[in-house]
Amino acid sequence: MYYYGYILFFGALGGMARYGVSVIVPDGLFPWHTLIVNLVGSFLLGFAVSYLQSRKIFSQAFISGIGTGFIGTFTTFSTFSMETIQLLEAGHVALAMTYGIISAVAGLVLAFYGFQ
Repeated sequence: MYYYGYILFFGALGGMARYGVSVIVPDGLFPWHTLIVNLVGSFLLGFAVSYLQSRKIFSQAFISGIGTGFIGTFTTFSTFSMETIQLLEAGHVALAMTYGIISAVAGLVLAFYGFQ
């Protein structure tokens, strides 16, 4: 039961944080706010999995709340996919490719460093 409570609580916080980033970092042609939340989320998930679990002071329910709840609602693969398709449909092929490559490569690198 604690799992659901933590996921619900942290999910609400993650959604609000994502909305806050979208207000602070307005998009122009390039979807900066989605890139930022996905890259920060990649690092945070690596950190949460590695650091929080290794300290053994947080319950698995709490860690699931952080990972699935906060980070799961803070990041967004579906918006990344939609924005990439929109860039392609608008004829911005190079920008779409750049967005995709930066998202994938930097996301993996940041997850790796978060895990360290």
